[in-house]
Amino acid sequence: MAHPPTPAKTRRIRTTQAILGVNGTTQLLNNTQIDGHFYPFGGLEAEANVEVERSFVTAADVVVYGNVNIDGDMNIGGNLEGIGAIDVDGTFRLGGTNSFLGWLDVGNQEPIGSPPSQPCDCRPDQQIDIAGAIARAKSTNNNGASGLGTQLSNLGYTDLRLSSGTYYFSDATNIGFVRITIEGTVALFLDGDLDTIGAERIKLAAGSTLDLYVGGNIRSVGHVELGDKSAPASFRLYIGGSDDVTLSVGNAQFNGALYAPNAIIEYIGNTNIRGSLFARRVTGTGNLVVGYAEPEPAPIVCPDPEDLPPPGDPNEPDPPTIL
Repeated sequence: MAHPPTPAKTRRIRTTQAILGVNGTTQLLNNTQIDGHFYPFGGLEAEANVEVERSFVTAADVVVYGNVNIDGDMNIGGNLEGIGAIDVDGTFRLGGTNSFLGWLDVGNQEPIGSPPSQPCDCRPDQQIDIAGAIARAKSTNNNGASGLGTQLSNLGYTDLRLSSGTYYFSDATNIGFVRITIEGTVALFLDGDLDTIGAERIKLAAGSTLDLYVGGNIRSVGHVELGDKSAPASFRLYIGGSDDVTLSVGNAQFNGALYAPNAIIEYIGNTNIRGSLFARRVTGTGNLVVGYAEPEPAPIVCPDPEDLPPPGDPNEPDPPTIL
């Protein structure tokens, strides 16, 4: 298949660990297990049992009613309040006052030093430009070379297959009329809002990967098992809107990375994320598990736009592992 000129480089999520990163506040009810790092940068309010396999970092207050177990370090820039038990295997650092009532057992304690930074140290000007990526895909894509228009409603397909490349569609709401099968390394750009996204809409063939960019909002993210659950790096979802996103209602498995820097993520029920979640705010009721099986992880770094291939480049090497 002929390919158009290489699009401008598009930033992508590049991490190698399980991470729950929230720039705003995080509110948790019930049990939460994170098999990696937890960065509730804007503070944590939890009436729950919280288990974190690696580090915990926040610049604000922590209010906990329950039990907290941190296998790594715990860094709190603000105050610590609540009732229960906190067990930190690594170093405990606190920038504010400690009025926590209950058991506090730490491996080591020292001053916090400089205030913690946001997850991935991604300031607004460093975040992935989802709107800009969609605008570039609108002008440079593989639609024409594949004999496709840019409006899903005009394609006449109920089962659309996309091979390696970059694809753009202007009427995102009409994805509900089409089942899309991904075959190869695909970047799919949807302009507008989506009511829902789930396995009934998009399917990945074995060994395929998908970067899905949505310019607007997604009302809900349902039961998504795209690709192999042991390889969540095969699916990455980027949401440009700022409305609330319901991650699940009931029991749900999300395999992949969800990047929604301006949105509030709400999870309801038992939610199992094999991959990563980065959002402005997270709030939920139910059991939340964030995990990813991976060998000894590399350091966390922000995406570097100069170090990333263009989306959908069929000559791209194996995709980077995402938490």
